[in-house]
Amino acid sequence: MPDTAFARRNVEKVLWLPRYALGDLVTRVVPRRRDTWVVGSAYGVHDGARALVEELVARGRADRVTWLARTPQEAADARALGVRVLEHGSAAAFRAATRAAVVVLTHGYGDASRFGTGGALVVQLWHGSPLKRMHLDSPAAMRLPVVGDRGPVPRMLAAMYRRGGQRIGLLPVSSTTVAPLMASALGADPARVEVLGEPRADVLFRGPEDERRAAARARVGAAVGDLGGRRVVLLAPTWRDGSADPVVPTPAEWTLVEEWLAAHDAVLLVRPHPLAVGDWSHRSDAVRLLDSRVEPEVMRILWATDAVVSDYSSIVLDAAVTGVPLVFLAPDLEDYTRRHGLYEPYEATTGGRVERTWAEALTRLSDTWPGGPAREEALAHTRALADRYHQRRDGRAAARVVTRVDALLGHPPNPVAPGLVGAPRSSRASTGATSPATPRPSTASWPGSPRTSNASGRCRATVSRCPRARRPSGSAPPSGGPPATAPTCSSSTTGSRTPGARAATSSCSRPGTARRSSGSRSAGATEPRGCSRPSSSSRPAGR
Repeated sequence: MPDTAFARRNVEKVLWLPRYALGDLVTRVVPRRRDTWVVGSAYGVHDGARALVEELVARGRADRVTWLARTPQEAADARALGVRVLEHGSAAAFRAATRAAVVVLTHGYGDASRFGTGGALVVQLWHGSPLKRMHLDSPAAMRLPVVGDRGPVPRMLAAMYRRGGQRIGLLPVSSTTVAPLMASALGADPARVEVLGEPRADVLFRGPEDERRAAARARVGAAVGDLGGRRVVLLAPTWRDGSADPVVPTPAEWTLVEEWLAAHDAVLLVRPHPLAVGDWSHRSDAVRLLDSRVEPEVMRILWATDAVVSDYSSIVLDAAVTGVPLVFLAPDLEDYTRRHGLYEPYEATTGGRVERTWAEALTRLSDTWPGGPAREEALAHTRALADRYHQRRDGRAAARVVTRVDALLGHPPNPVAPGLVGAPRSSRASTGATSPATPRPSTASWPGSPRTSNASGRCRATVSRCPRARRPSGSAPPSGGPPATAPTCSSSTTGSRTPGARAATSSCSRPGTARRSSGSRSAGATEPRGCSRPSSSSRPAGR
């Protein structure tokens, strides 16, 4: 079965090499403006990108944000947040990306600008915790037509992926389980992957549980019609990269599904992956389609569910937070594992239960339904997954990300006003579980091109002579502190320094032999790429 989507996109990347080179040259000379954000997302004005923008707006910084919109509806949604909007792919959007201090993505560089991000602090929010291997870790992701995944061109493609990963300045994740997987998949510096929580998941933890359930059921009812008092089963398989989805029931299996729903007074919400291939046209009063065009934000409807059926989709890891039984239906387990790969044995994720047919899946649903013989065992496994994959459950991930970005850029703290988005309200943290202790985030400076801020608030390119620090074998975990061998920098400048400015030129020495700067440095200023890593005393308050 061909991996058509990956192959097509990989060909595009290779053909765009001259444009990447030109963009890199442009971003080396164009100054970047302090505290300006460019945001783009393949999801539109939804999910983690929206949560982050709402946090910035709540902090009074709407005028610093530009959203790059692909459609008139996306533009209208972004303007409703109170931020500036530009057409994605336009010359104005490219100029904005080359001038912004921060570029926010949820998928890849194409969310904002493939060619205009060099030198910016790139915040990669991503869109879920991985079960299946992806990008650099998946053989499917590196394939090209005809040549497959072997030879000089695929190796060059992998190098491009790694280069893009090394430009990521901050990659917030939900747990220590996820951190090394994301660093490996995207080729990011492990020191940039921090357990801050996912802004996309904040909605799962805000407000009392009964209010979350009521709001989610009302949202589902508005999208697909009144649910009445019936329980809800969510079917949400992942995509097969251009191949037909084997989870789609046959006509005979649809009959079994309808009979089960009638016997259990339930509704099946069908949510195919946006890129899925297969016939999902079956409809009835008990089978409702809830695709991404009807409801773009799956996180907002998870609390409406009473059970979830999926395969290798990360949605099961998010649904685990709601405490419902999870049924793993994987008819193509061996083939999918061979072509894509999984980060751990499937049985470790599923608790040892894998259903291969719809008949088996319906039996498992019956056994885990209220009063069923396997319900308590299934709920215990759900709780275990939630503990492994969600270690920040206060609904304030977006606030932590903004605060962390400010610290990396040397900006003074800009706390949100009480009662606004991200504010520490008790009603938003009532999950009934405490967050496990998580490693302190790295205090490494961000890996964009070195810049110096001048009095006008713009940035000018500078020269750094510091080698990039390398993490020795067996050193701190991905979201922990800086490498033991990180160099420190001394700096020299000409002219006056402005608050938060970076060194115009620098030289390096190892810890314990650092030279003193010939010019004064303001507190919290960010060093050029690969240079000093501040001590713990410079971390933001409350970390």
